[in-house]
Amino acid sequence: MLRLNANGDYLKAPYIDNFGSSVSNWMNSSSPVVAYSVSFSTSTVDLTTPTQTSWDNAGISYYAAAVAILYDSAGAQIMTYSQAQNSNKMITYGAVWCNPDGNYAGPTELDQTKILTHELGHIMGLGHPEMYNPIPASTMSVMRQSALGFSTPQAHENSDIRTMYGL
Repeated sequence: MLRLNANGDYLKAPYIDNFGSSVSNWMNSSSPVVAYSVSFSTSTVDLTTPTQTSWDNAGISYYAAAVAILYDSAGAQIMTYSQAQNSNKMITYGAVWCNPDGNYAGPTELDQTKILTHELGHIMGLGHPEMYNPIPASTMSVMRQSALGFSTPQAHENSDIRTMYGL
């Protein structure tokens, strides 16, 4: 089993209400993931709503609902595929930042759960299937970049995790 120690203490509305559901989605989908909600001091994955200044200074698009940020054991930040290629490939920490803009054309509660579940998929190493692992457009995936079709991981996503981690 792949273990996630996740913390959502610094999430703000509307995402805070969907933290538990997004963590549970990975455990309730026949996936090889065991996710725990833990304290900030013991987490390896933190879901947070940063300040608007932090969001803007990081250069994240106004239109992004959330982003996943990984860090390797050397402290290098990984937000792009090229950064992943240049990293030491030893991920020690992940963060999910949710858009702090109160005027953001916000998603529904179901969409918020989908977004958090999607971003946790990135933390575990999954990419957007339409870009890096082409699957038919008719195949539903929580990892699709837009118009997310499911809030729970699908069989092919669970299979990808099993393959990546030898589970």
